[in-house]
Amino acid sequence: MSIIDMKAVAKSNASEANGKSVLIDVSGELKGEYPDNVISNTYELWYHSIDPAHKTFQAALAKKLGTQETPQWAMLGYIGVMYAAAAMEKAKSTEADKVAAALEGLTVGTPVGPLTIDPKSHQANIGQFWGPMVKKPDRAYRMMDPIEYIQPK
Repeated sequence: MSIIDMKAVAKSNASEANGKSVLIDVSGELKGEYPDNVISNTYELWYHSIDPAHKTFQAALAKKLGTQETPQWAMLGYIGVMYAAAAMEKAKSTEADKVAAALEGLTVGTPVGPLTIDPKSHQANIGQFWGPMVKKPDRAYRMMDPIEYIQPK
């Protein structure tokens, strides 16, 4: 197996992206060299929906990017913007202190279901997909299967 210089990969992907979706995860970079059955995790999988809103979001993103294989970072950014907008609306302000206070305990509907900001930790209760990475006949890279979505308590 080859060793990948992740800094070089990041620079390469950033320069190649030019507005297009680029698969930048390790399994995408290693392709056939990625070992089978490595347990992995991610916040979003373009090929697995746990909420109807995810299918809608993923279809719109795929259309916009011109590829079915959408990056997870778009959904995480979208959720962040949803939180910012909802907090500003709740605070009826854009002042940082008022928006921060409005975020505490705030619940928003997202492509992975409703998420709430914990007032103590200031983190959203977003779960992660976990599973082994396995070879699929129609892909040059490994995909997670079976998939389990684990929601924090």
